[in-house]
Amino acid sequence: MKKAIYTVVIALLLVLIFGTLYVFRKEAAVTPEIHGVVLDNPKPLVTFALKDMNGKSFTDQSFLGHWSLVFFGFTSCPDICPTTLSLLNQVMDLVYAKPGVPMPQVIFVSVDPERDTPEKLKQYVTHFNPNFLGVTGNHDQLTDFSRQLGVVYEKVSLDKNSPDYTIDHGGSIALINRRGAIQAYFTPPLDAQHIADDYAATLGYASPCLPPAN
Repeated sequence: MKKAIYTVVIALLLVLIFGTLYVFRKEAAVTPEIHGVVLDNPKPLVTFALKDMNGKSFTDQSFLGHWSLVFFGFTSCPDICPTTLSLLNQVMDLVYAKPGVPMPQVIFVSVDPERDTPEKLKQYVTHFNPNFLGVTGNHDQLTDFSRQLGVVYEKVSLDKNSPDYTIDHGGSIALINRRGAIQAYFTPPLDAQHIADDYAATLGYASPCLPPAN
């Protein structure tokens, strides 16, 4: 009798072990590769006020009803900004090729209001894509908006005896959902295909990366 009970217990343990391994292997097989940093609870943007390159107001309300990719920089940036804007143009082409996936709006936020006039900003961003939108504001407005997105930038003098300066800033791209909340971040090294796939997945279209969101 004891031997029969022992046999049953061993059999149940084996079933439990192999069942757990099967479930683990099945889950591991379908776990998507994550190329972005996703917020478990999308962070709503609160009131802010900027101006776009056409002289129109750009506020937290400007994000409603759209998915948006937001990048901070300045037109005199020698490397990160032109590289990233070129990459975002590739992202737009890749998203356009995905049936049914709505196009995001791409927002370039200049943190150099002294030099980046609306005219200069417009000429710069539309060089990469005619649908890109440039926005800026005074330093208080930019600080308010950038802090909401966790973006840090700093004006740095090139020479203590010269008025010339550059601006140190990060290279991350923020994804804002259509309710005006921060949904995810894409961080360097950036890849156009990964961003396009992750963007489509975020909207619920069949693609391997980020979890769907409304």
